[in-house]
Amino acid sequence: VAAVKETVIKPSIDSSVFNKPKPAPQYGFSYNPAEQHYVALVINKVYIVYGNEAKNAFNRYNRESFRDQPIEITILSLDDENKLMLMSGFSDAFEALEYITKTKPVAGAQVVPWLASDKYSFIVISAGNLELLKTNKDLNGYRKFLEASYPGQL
Repeated sequence: VAAVKETVIKPSIDSSVFNKPKPAPQYGFSYNPAEQHYVALVINKVYIVYGNEAKNAFNRYNRESFRDQPIEITILSLDDENKLMLMSGFSDAFEALEYITKTKPVAGAQVVPWLASDKYSFIVISAGNLELLKTNKDLNGYRKFLEASYPGQL
């Protein structure tokens, strides 16, 4: 009788980050991975017309690649240099990170090939942290909080 080799498929997102102890609040942001999250495309120093075109491109991409998941997109001007293209419809941080894992590698070539890769980046953010970010405008602090909360995931 031949031995059957079992294949283990490792998830693309390290789910152990959801089981770790809750980190101390940093920069005023809170770690709540079980809450609904947004995926945000941070668009830096780009004319609004390109932000609107990115929204249209991601709407097309989401309809084709995520048919079963209703993803709503809105654009929020965070400050003079940064706009957030917010995509809602993710039940938790894990689902939002999975979206980024699938989308980030194809974004530059298939979704927004006309947008330079140094002009945008992906983040995940809960509604509560988004409200705080809208108030304090500390995008760098939020990025540091994300790296501490989800090391190596973004």
